[in-house]
Amino acid sequence: MLNDIIGLGIVAFVLVCALFGLARLTLFKRSGPDYNQHSKTCNSSCLRISRKHLCWQSTIDGSTELAEVRAKLPKEEPKTFWDDPEAALQRRPFNINLLRELHGILLDGIRGRDKGRGRFRTVQNYIAPPGVGLEEALFVPPEPNKVMEYMDNWEKYYHAEERDGLVQLAVVHAQFEIIHPFVDGNGRLGRMLVPLFLFEREILSRPMFYLSSYLEAHRDEYYALLRGLDGPESWNRWVAFFLRALADQARANTEKARGILELYARLKQQTLSLTHSQYAVPLLDHLFRQPIFAPSNLLDLEDMPSKPMVMGLLRKLRGAGILAVLREARGRRGQILALSELVNLSEGRKVV
Repeated sequence: MLNDIIGLGIVAFVLVCALFGLARLTLFKRSGPDYNQHSKTCNSSCLRISRKHLCWQSTIDGSTELAEVRAKLPKEEPKTFWDDPEAALQRRPFNINLLRELHGILLDGIRGRDKGRGRFRTVQNYIAPPGVGLEEALFVPPEPNKVMEYMDNWEKYYHAEERDGLVQLAVVHAQFEIIHPFVDGNGRLGRMLVPLFLFEREILSRPMFYLSSYLEAHRDEYYALLRGLDGPESWNRWVAFFLRALADQARANTEKARGILELYARLKQQTLSLTHSQYAVPLLDHLFRQPIFAPSNLLDLEDMPSKPMVMGLLRKLRGAGILAVLREARGRRGQILALSELVNLSEGRKVV
């Protein structure tokens, strides 16, 4: 009994910290400095979970599985949930069909694309080191004929009215990873559910919360706690860990959002001084919306000038070191540029 009381006390303390951190993050995003109307475009660089913004968010294993998703999307997309998740979640709640749709987008044209994208698994999968069989696996999810039943229960709990949404999210995340409903992509998808849940419960004002950085830094503890869930004490430890993750990541995300706004203000002045062009700020806004891009994509935008002028502006930004070349043009393969400071700031490390 004493251990249960101590465990619940720890959970309660960490819950307060997590709520305070998320409140600060939400308040900052609602009331942060507004340099002018163009600075609002900085919000799209805070890793919003939407179909158009999945393209450059790195995942927990440090890879960039989502880097080619945007290139596969048509320029004129039909309005779907992933075009504007905020509006969609206000119209109808998140559900299993939308979960499958997200999984299909996540695995389209990237690692795992041939592993039943958009469909629940029909085979037994497991987690084990290379060369190790099912008998010695580190984790074996439920058999496939139970997946649909368990996911129905998971969806009901996802929408249940619990006393505390953050504790509920800790359980929702753990249950999803335990069920492991897809052949591949469960970890990435489970982490994407975090901001969607927080937004739908109005804990966050926008569906923008990147938890992967903390989970990567505490990878061993994260997996050990998930695999050890077998009773009240282990669940207390898991919930406490998850709430610490939310609190610490909320603080880090707040600083990152502040850094993005400061970067925008500095680059705005630098770009104006460098180009002396009326198109400098609109161009910068587009770069903040999509910091990894093909120059040709800018030519179709209504507020951009002629092709020679756009290319001239980009050359000046390249010459000043504001833009970095990720891929030179060769044959039919176009050039790919990156707003390197924004990408590195968002990733929390130098990747460009």
